[in-house]
Amino acid sequence: MSSDSSYRFERGIDITGVVKASDRASELICKTAKAKLGDIIDISTKKRQPVSISLRPARVNEILGASIKTEEIRTILQSLGFTVASGKAMEVAVPSFRDDVRREADLIEEIARIYGYEKISDQPPNIIATDEAPSYKDFIRKRGIAKKILSSFGFQEVLTYSLISGDMLKRIDMPEGAVIPIRNPLSREQEIMRPTILPGILKTVSHNISRQIQTVDIFELSNIYFQKDAEYIEEESLAIASYGRICRNPSETYADTGLSKIKGAITNTGARMGISRLGFEQTHHPMFVAGQTLAVLSGDTMLGTIGKVKQHIAEAFDIKTYIYAAEFNFAKMVESSNINRFYSPVPRFPYSYRDISFAADIGVTYKEIEDSIRATGTSLVDKIELLSEYRGRQIPEGQRALAVRVIYQSRDRTLTEEEVNRLDQSIRAELTRNFKVTLR
Repeated sequence: MSSDSSYRFERGIDITGVVKASDRASELICKTAKAKLGDIIDISTKKRQPVSISLRPARVNEILGASIKTEEIRTILQSLGFTVASGKAMEVAVPSFRDDVRREADLIEEIARIYGYEKISDQPPNIIATDEAPSYKDFIRKRGIAKKILSSFGFQEVLTYSLISGDMLKRIDMPEGAVIPIRNPLSREQEIMRPTILPGILKTVSHNISRQIQTVDIFELSNIYFQKDAEYIEEESLAIASYGRICRNPSETYADTGLSKIKGAITNTGARMGISRLGFEQTHHPMFVAGQTLAVLSGDTMLGTIGKVKQHIAEAFDIKTYIYAAEFNFAKMVESSNINRFYSPVPRFPYSYRDISFAADIGVTYKEIEDSIRATGTSLVDKIELLSEYRGRQIPEGQRALAVRVIYQSRDRTLTEEEVNRLDQSIRAELTRNFKVTLR
């Protein structure tokens, strides 16, 4: 509540001025009402500590770009109620009614105000060329690459608030243990620093859906904040969300393409950034549906997670159908990447390929199959392509039919047909032994 008292106290009150004001009031009362002055009663326990600031005249002129003489500086300060002691650097005692003056820069501001800004000539700023750290330049360049690739895949960049409510975290089933609270928040909607971008991303999707936008593909590359070992941590995070239909006809069912859309965008982003050994594995995440959650890895380093948002979490943001989302530690993506390019000669020798069609249990991941093929085929396996995946009546329940193409190539010779056939038979035997697949 605003009042005359709050207006004054929020700007600072001269506590030593109480005695002066009382003396003056007593004088006027005695003079006009013929009163008699009694004893002064003072119950104050708060004493003002004197403030003294060291002021360098050379620093005054350096900051202001002027040539003000020392005596003129002294005169200006004294005219404002400051007490100035002589010395190599002026020792300036701050009067009790100037509680806003606490440092040398404050004194310089007062001098400039009285001296006159119009007397200070305009000067272009001195621009000092600095060579930024190579690591920072590399980070900014890779950041630009990531944004460009995601934009080329149809994802639009958004910016959401860094301050969120604790309720937003509860909506996505995330504990509040490591969050950074705001001491004096302006509202409940801005009471903590966000430890994840996903609540803001989901809120943005919901905002678009409420305005009849049928397809929403967005991303945000910004900072998140959290506590770790009693320290405040600030990290760059990349969040992505995909929601929508293939057609705009409201009567048609939603197309379940979000996971492959985000996965494809991240695969190409990783390839362009030069992330080594980018792979995907099934994992668990409190926000995503079990069995439809992928961990994104670079070797053994966890980069982030992609998944289908749980239904009750989506509904908490007024999203009635499914939505896919992802969040990545962008600093780790940068650490795992290398955008330096080196020439690789075009292969001189022809390649050969063999197609393998088989049925495997749904629990067997494609990555496990790919790793087995590479381990068996050694360095002669150049590429592995997934041709098709089928689940239907012709395939036993709990299984899926896969067709993969294995491309063989050597850099120093032409592979013989017998050699390729031998590798193909070894790979088929290994798949049957390790995963009990049924060759077709």
